[in-house]
Amino acid sequence: ETAKAVRDYLVIDMLSAVKPELARGRKITVEEVLDHAAARIDEAFRNQPANEASIRATVGQVYFSLGRFDVAEDQMRQAEALFMDLFGEDHVETLRVRCQLIHLLTSLGRFEEADGLSTDTLRRCRNVLGMDHELSLEVAFHYANVLESRWRMAEAAQLAAETLEGRRRLHGDQHSATLASLDQWASLAKRDPGQRAELEALLREMLNGARQTLGENHPQTLGIMTNLGSVLRDQRRFEEAEPLLRLAYEGLRTNLGEEHPTLVVAMRNWGLLLREMNRIDESAEI
Repeated sequence: ETAKAVRDYLVIDMLSAVKPELARGRKITVEEVLDHAAARIDEAFRNQPANEASIRATVGQVYFSLGRFDVAEDQMRQAEALFMDLFGEDHVETLRVRCQLIHLLTSLGRFEEADGLSTDTLRRCRNVLGMDHELSLEVAFHYANVLESRWRMAEAAQLAAETLEGRRRLHGDQHSATLASLDQWASLAKRDPGQRAELEALLREMLNGARQTLGENHPQTLGIMTNLGSVLRDQRRFEEAEPLLRLAYEGLRTNLGEEHPTLVVAMRNWGLLLREMNRIDESAEI
């Protein structure tokens, strides 16, 4: 019922914002539509605190994705307060909106606040939901980013490794959440020479699996190639890195287009390799 109320409100109210008498012949933006919906939440959900909280959490997440961080935080804080009043601090909805807040605070560079909220939220998630619940794993994923931002690298790497293993158990190797955790752990583990062998073995295992299930040119396969090629490049194993990074760059360029963030990472790694191999003319063309 709550999910239906959220869906109906956002769809119906957003569509009402584009009525001719409101638009007055001009094109309106997604932000204007969202502002229109957000301004009416109090009125639309008076004496319906559960629905109001769910709407505010959803609206806050959309504002976050649009880069409207101040408004996003306000909506999330109101949702958090409503959920706490209704269900308490250990309820999954309270914990879910706190996970959103951790991500937001980290994006704003408010790492001390994010650290305190992460510690408490992760403890509650694991106690209530278990280690391998997706929300527990998502909080752990964001907390690892907080720890890295505070230069607590060993703790960040350990938590990232735990999260990756949990997501592999829960989702398998080709799920987007698993691959996000792989990227996170790889970026931390490759800084530690003692973990490079383990990281390389895992990347090769996951690459083989991705090739079999998704195909050679799937963006997720190519993303794992980029990670593996980067690890090999860091070890100056250029002949092994070269075909991986070239295939990843060419495949992502074809599949995703020039501006996609994943391509930017692959392009950077391919360009660095070419320069390190003294292929300056080729690197200048990228």
